[in-house]
Amino acid sequence: MKRIIEEKLRDWKLSSIRKPLLVRGARQVGKTHTIENFGNSKFTGKTSVFNFERNPEFREIFKANLDPKRIIGELELIIGQQIIPGSDLLFFDEIQDCPEAISALRYFYEEFPELHIIGAGSLLEFGLQQISVPVGRIQSLNMHPMNFVEFLWATGKETLADRLLQGSKKFSSIEINIINKELEKYFLIGGMPECIQAFAQNNSYQQVVDIQTDLLSMFRQDFPKYVGRSDKDC
Repeated sequence: MKRIIEEKLRDWKLSSIRKPLLVRGARQVGKTHTIENFGNSKFTGKTSVFNFERNPEFREIFKANLDPKRIIGELELIIGQQIIPGSDLLFFDEIQDCPEAISALRYFYEEFPELHIIGAGSLLEFGLQQISVPVGRIQSLNMHPMNFVEFLWATGKETLADRLLQGSKKFSSIEINIINKELEKYFLIGGMPECIQAFAQNNSYQQVVDIQTDLLSMFRQDFPKYVGRSDKDC
């Protein structure tokens, strides 16, 4: 599904003053999918993904020291290929589970500025509490649930979405009625990509409600974990 943040990712890739990028956002807003799709479509080489939640053993790589050359060498052993600056994307997913990896970003910037690196995670603030943030050595982007324009793109209303983006000064009464009908759908479905994708494929509000219920349950399960961290840090 098309996301507006893709334009900002392209700008970051092409920038002459590019730094390692942290993409922040809640769970299930589409960070992983968007970044992997960006890497696969906009880089001539490969996208190497290291997920610290799915593979906690990756964290050990960063605990010895933060030497970028050593780290890159061990990552290359894991994937069995060289990581090539300038053509490859190095993606650290769920990076909040490895604060040392966040700290390492400054050294990647200083010693491998030509390497494209993105870290993404949910509630990154908890990971950042455990380290000295490398100020001036990283860039940040916030990713949110899908907005109304992105909803229209995903549900086959590209023309209407483009009209809204153009900032037309005046809409006809017919256009306003169409916009209002689509807004009503959007308010019911919400901006979570999984819900929008299910509705776009099956046109089923019941399936959307089932997904929303599952997502709410997952978020509730996360609350004690993050509250525990906050209390401990205080």
